[in-house]
Amino acid sequence: MNIPEILVNLKCLFCNSPVEKLKGSRLNSGDLFKCSQCGESNDYDSVLEVAKAEAKTIIKSSIHEALKKEFKGK
Repeated sequence: MNIPEILVNLKCLFCNSPVEKLKGSRLNSGDLFKCSQCGESNDYDSVLEVAKAEAKTIIKSSIHEALKKEFKGK
């Protein structure tokens, strides 16, 4: 089964805008950063958890579709 590469963008928890690269900064667990669109402070760990959940949903859907195609007509 061939599953394509999946890319999930980090998004602001408040306005859902993609997080822009923060120049010269490296975020760590527990860090807060401001959204460049709405100005709200986002918790880095929470943003990562939302992105992981989105990736899991996409992966599950991709696997389901691949299995349907694989076993169609068998």
